Amino acid sequence: MNDKDIEKMITSAADHLPIPWERLWLILQRILQYTLKENETGTENKEK
Repeated sequence: MNDKDIEKMITSAADHLPIPWERLWLILQRILQYTLKENETGTENKEK
């Protein structure tokens, strides 16, 4: 599999998502923010 094949697969997958990839990216960012907050809170609680 070469780079062109991988590019075609990614493009095809993005074109066939049930939601726009921009919205998916926003959802992933929120999940990451929530996860990071949880990790920071968990670390603070363990230190006390």
